[in-house]
Amino acid sequence: MSCYLTVCGDGILEGTEQCDDNNVRPFDGCSQNCTNEPSCSGGTCTAICGDGVILPGANQEACDDGNTSAGDGCSATCTVEPSYGCTGTPSICAPLCGNGVVDSGEGCDDGGTGAGDGCSATCTVESGYVCSGSPSVCSLPAANATCAGATAITSDTTITGEDISLGGPRPSGTGCGTSSGNSALYYAVTLPANTVVDVATTGTFDRVLLTEDICGAAACSYRTDSSPEGTTLMNTTGSPITRIVVIHNYSSTGTGTYDISFTYGAAPTVITETEPNEDGTPSTGGSGIAGNDADATAIANADANGAITSDTLINAALSPAGDEDVFAIHNTTGAPVTVTIETGNPTAGVCSADTGLHLLASDLSVVTTDDDGGPGFCSRIVWTIPAGVTYYAHVVEYGDNATIDPYQLSIDFP
Repeated sequence: MSCYLTVCGDGILEGTEQCDDNNVRPFDGCSQNCTNEPSCSGGTCTAICGDGVILPGANQEACDDGNTSAGDGCSATCTVEPSYGCTGTPSICAPLCGNGVVDSGEGCDDGGTGAGDGCSATCTVESGYVCSGSPSVCSLPAANATCAGATAITSDTTITGEDISLGGPRPSGTGCGTSSGNSALYYAVTLPANTVVDVATTGTFDRVLLTEDICGAAACSYRTDSSPEGTTLMNTTGSPITRIVVIHNYSSTGTGTYDISFTYGAAPTVITETEPNEDGTPSTGGSGIAGNDADATAIANADANGAITSDTLINAALSPAGDEDVFAIHNTTGAPVTVTIETGNPTAGVCSADTGLHLLASDLSVVTTDDDGGPGFCSRIVWTIPAGVTYYAHVVEYGDNATIDPYQLSIDFP
């Protein structure tokens, strides 16, 4: 009796081999185990659904779990059934919902298939919940995710750790902006008579601050996405008013937390400008925001009208075309003070009138300048005035060739 080793792939048909085509490649008619492949002819193989084999090539099956039963992830025609994922040969298929990954077609996936936790057994977001991340973390929206549920603010208040992912839809009226972020939290701020409230935010994501006069107003009265996002609410009337402050994410993918503070103070003195407060002969022709009417006469007129020494809101107009305004601002204290000077629009909506703002020394040298540092096209300067020094706010219409009637100039001391 003699023994010998049978070698599949050596081109010699021997032993228990059904074929030997001198290689061990499958799907060419003779398998890697030297058995006949019934789905192959002339080196070309045809996929057989249910045989547990996935052929290579452009026309291969999406899955083959060794049977032609439906409902197990791999259909009777060897396609992957909805909400399943299949891997390997033979295919092993498992439901995608519950795997902790938000797959295509899923609204959420928290790693389980239980209901009542925000993400349903079919991986849809349950009513009233907000889900984010992968695995999904689902929560009920914040109480102040709508204007109707706005957090009431009636005194100095600081709120930390506000989670923007728990917000609701933001306002969409005129002047509210078109950025894609649509997760907002709301605050209803009550201002007693003759009161201002400074609103300040800090946070870990790009955000937008809006204000509305009432819930659902047709227009936002203020909008800024300039960091740090903040504003000053003002009530110069003799009766209390309420204003709505809204914080929302700038981008639809923006998420994170922020802190917001509300600080109450006395309302500024409200005055109306006194003309002339430039050189007395307004003329067009200044390029950009440069202007052409701020000279020694303008400084003298501003001094004659009296210097601003405390929080003041000035109702003013750049009219006729070419008019420019100059206001004296004096630090009466014995130490430097940082003053905020800002042009504004007295009507609803962000600034549509384009101003330029300069801070001048008494010798007419430019200390600093700003074009659109405020909301919209308005201007804003924050600058420290040395003790006992007078600087001059010079307001110009961009182009120096049209009117802005009216506008407001806010001068805020610390």
